[in-house]
Amino acid sequence: MKKIIISLFLIVFFCSCLLAKEEYPFVGLVTHDKVNVRAGANTNFEILSKLAVNERVTVLSKSYEWYKISLPKDSVCYINERYVKITDSEYIVTANRVNLRAKPGENFTVIGWVDKGQTVKILKKTGNWYGIEPLGNCVGWVNEKFISYYSEFKKDDNKLQAKVTPALQLETKNIKSKLEKTKVVKSEQSIDKQTTAVGIVKPMGRVFKRSGTHKLMWDNKIIYILQGDRGKLDSFINYRVKIIGERLEIPSSKYPVIYVKQITACE
Repeated sequence: MKKIIISLFLIVFFCSCLLAKEEYPFVGLVTHDKVNVRAGANTNFEILSKLAVNERVTVLSKSYEWYKISLPKDSVCYINERYVKITDSEYIVTANRVNLRAKPGENFTVIGWVDKGQTVKILKKTGNWYGIEPLGNCVGWVNEKFISYYSEFKKDDNKLQAKVTPALQLETKNIKSKLEKTKVVKSEQSIDKQTTAVGIVKPMGRVFKRSGTHKLMWDNKIIYILQGDRGKLDSFINYRVKIIGERLEIPSSKYPVIYVKQITACE
């Protein structure tokens, strides 16, 4: 009976954790390159654009294994030219609730709408259809396996750069290079020079004889085990951070270990 109660408690606990994590909207991080954004939650829908690895997107909701996201600005929506007039070099919509479609044609999927009086940015023209820059209510769909949780959504997230800066990519590359060159130290625990690392903080969970309480992930792989103030590390779970600390060489640990002295969320 005791085992049954414990099992039920664990099931409820893990379910509550999963529900707590997926609170919409949130900012997602693309984990693969050239990921298709589709007009619906199925591979049969039209491809609207492709996402690059490390690109950030706003996840609005979920349907089965598909995330609905705000359509990236480099996508194209289509509006029939009869609903647009040119005034003082501006393209203004002339009717309410005009459908925006995935491709130039009435038979293609509706991915957003626009109201009378709004201006649109024309990118191209195909037949009697204008290809325009997506508006705020235009959406696409991405399979959940290509997006990981990045952070909770804030009002100023729309101002964030769509992709990780080149400087950060270079820093990450240098980190991986250092890991490859790390030599095994025979002493049980020797303190090395100061180390800087960038990644996403995750809890270690219930691991026997673990070397730390948290792990630092990049591209869905562990790059460091983290030691330090557990409460402080907990407050950065699922955030992309920059860590400064001392690297501990522990031969019994499968991964390098950092004793965290300073941790800050990356902008």
